[in-house]
Formats: sequence, C-alpha cells, structure tokens
Amino acid sequence: MSWRGPAANEANTDIESTVFATELRVEPRAAAEIAEARWIDPADHGGVTIAPMLELYLFPRLAGAPSA
Repeated sequence: MSWRGPAANEANTDIESTVFATELRVEPRAAAEIAEARWIDPADHGGVTIAPMLELYLFPRLAGAPSA
C-alpha cells in the first residue's frame, strides 16, 4: 500500500509512504534513528499524537474504515 500525504514535522511538505505487511518472528525494538516503538490500536489510539500519514491513511485502513 502506498499513500501521499502531509509530513509530520515539515510544514507545506508531502511525503510518500509505502507500507509492507509481514508476520514477525521477533519482537520489534527501537534502534538507530527510531527513538521509540510501541503498539497502538489503530481503531483507538487513545489520544497519542501520531503522524498525519498514520492518522489519515494507514490507521483507518488497518481498522477497516475507508482512508482519506
């Protein structure tokens, strides 16, 4: 799946995102330029601030709703 949408930290900038799915065989962990990793329910992210690309496109798709 691929989308084009607003960047999280760059005003007036769009990014293109491609998402791949896999079945993990290891527990994911933050490393290198990734500062934090945690599981978030795509149907209810509980007020956690998330990137526009996740909120507008990926999470609705994962939760079964139509994306923007």
